[in-house]
Amino acid sequence: MLEVGTKESNSQNYAASREAFFAAAELARSLHRSDLLVKAALGMGKTFAGLGPGIVDHQVASLTEESLAAIGSGDSRERALLLARLGVNVYWSRDREHALQLGREAVEIARRIGDIATLVAVFNLRQWMLWGPANLEQRLAIATEMVSLARQAKDWDALFRAHRERVWSLLEMGEIHEVDIEIAAIENLAQSVGSLYGDLERFRVMRALMRGELDDAEQWLQRLLAIAQQHNDRSLLFSYTGQLGVLLGERGRGAELSPLLSGTSSEMPQLPVVRMAMAVLYARTNRLAQARVEFEYLAVDNFGVIPDDWNWLGTIALLAEVCVKIGDLDRAPILYRLLAPYAGRSATLGYGDVYYNCVSHYLAMLSTTLGELDRARRQFESALRFNRRMGAGVALAYTQVAYARMLLQCPGADERTQALELLQTARYTAESIGLKGLLAEVEKAGEDATAPATVEITHATDRKETASFCREGDVWTLSWGKDTVHIHHMKGMQAIAHLLGRPERAIHIVELAEILDGNGFDSNSARRDASPKIASIATADAGPVLDGEAKQAYRSRLRDLRLELEEAESMNDSGRNELISAEIDFLEAELVRAVGLGGRDRRAASVSERIRVRVTNAIRSAIARVEENQPAIGHHLKVSIRTGTFCSYSPDPGVAPEWRL
Repeated sequence: MLEVGTKESNSQNYAASREAFFAAAELARSLHRSDLLVKAALGMGKTFAGLGPGIVDHQVASLTEESLAAIGSGDSRERALLLARLGVNVYWSRDREHALQLGREAVEIARRIGDIATLVAVFNLRQWMLWGPANLEQRLAIATEMVSLARQAKDWDALFRAHRERVWSLLEMGEIHEVDIEIAAIENLAQSVGSLYGDLERFRVMRALMRGELDDAEQWLQRLLAIAQQHNDRSLLFSYTGQLGVLLGERGRGAELSPLLSGTSSEMPQLPVVRMAMAVLYARTNRLAQARVEFEYLAVDNFGVIPDDWNWLGTIALLAEVCVKIGDLDRAPILYRLLAPYAGRSATLGYGDVYYNCVSHYLAMLSTTLGELDRARRQFESALRFNRRMGAGVALAYTQVAYARMLLQCPGADERTQALELLQTARYTAESIGLKGLLAEVEKAGEDATAPATVEITHATDRKETASFCREGDVWTLSWGKDTVHIHHMKGMQAIAHLLGRPERAIHIVELAEILDGNGFDSNSARRDASPKIASIATADAGPVLDGEAKQAYRSRLRDLRLELEEAESMNDSGRNELISAEIDFLEAELVRAVGLGGRDRRAASVSERIRVRVTNAIRSAIARVEENQPAIGHHLKVSIRTGTFCSYSPDPGVAPEWRL
């Protein structure tokens, strides 16, 4: 039964696989064989994706917990995998902290036992637990390490998954060139080992939709549907539905989406993203009363019903569009505050299924609704630049239309001229590539061109949000909007506060180092002494990287290792060969690092460089701690604070709050 389950799982026939593994588990219990029970649990755990996203698999969870109890607390490959798979189920139950704890424990065990294949598998599962708006960089770092580990293990399935997860993260970052490199790597891998999972087809649809190549998108969609139906893969069918919705909308066939979305909503009520899609459909087809019903359902507890998973950012962004269309002035500031920390990101949905637009586009729409037209102008300009860099012709045209609508609310003739030029450009795009949905938006905006300006213009700085970053003893109190947290003192927190109090000012690391050490540059005398002190530190170094004795020892060891390598090669001892080669590579790299041209010693890192590293690490560690406790402030600090020889707090003026320190 275990063999049958494995075979069906490899064929992605998840229903048959689950039945086989469940039968194997029953037999293992009757035989009192905990080893076989664990194998059944591990096999069954692979089928969690077959139930569809967002569904807690209670059978798998129960069997996994039973197996964990059976094998005890010692480090093993099986325990690491069971913990990780249990973590995925706990994640879907929205007990995210417990899920992350299980994931961390699984990774620690995998690292301790030194099994690359296990570590790759655990990382793959942990990505699900980490998948939220506040940890994009961490997800990308793990996916990148997975690529390296999978190559070492020659695990092509894991390598494929790692490249796939890099696509998701890089798309959200807006690194479209890197996205295309990853898609090409997936295509090469699929050609080498066979088509896998349908993700290549899904990514091709996404890129075709971004460019407005609707016929190509439709052809790739047909391939995707065939793969999803062949394997009865509900997650892939869900992706197909989302991408088909975008295609139908651009072809002017939005009415066909209602039954499609209603069916998906009844099948997957656990996913608020489906109700969001219905709200967007109603809003775009001018059924505002129905749009408001769906919007109100999701707006409960200031949109707290929406889980902070991989769909959160895209869901909140598109709800901002609905909010603007139904004119909800009460919720617009709430949505703005939720989105503001993620300015500079892409609004995506699914597993890299759809790129809708950049977050700045939706912030600009909200700013327009709130009458913050100066701020809206800056954000629209940012969105235009973002979409041009992404090569996202469709999103660019939608931004041009929304920007034109904002400009038409301004009283100046120059603004009206610019608005008409934007509409003309968007119309050309819509007509050239057959975007009927976009053309309808252009025509509606053109009708509004004769309407008088009705929005009172205010300046963003007049209504700037406030936030606090204050220290009381050993505790820092941080707040932004309605959220307040308390964080125990770290050295980097004081440096951050110093930067926040001096926005746009370049501050040398020596000054910040003094602050870290408790000797702030607050007095006039300290400031007068700063320049010569900085100059003297910048030119100092810590001597040679390696002294003469160390270099001689390295060279002697290299001679011995090369003799050992010859012996290992003559005996065809591949394992010993690899170990010796790795040590030789390390020692040679150290000598290269230590010796420059003409055999002269390289100097070790200067005092200034060591201070830079210390200050940078302190600031980044503090920001990471802030992000754990207050994601909005943490993300804002991460994208706004620049580190280097000179550090600065250089925020987007449209997003930065007024700090109380």
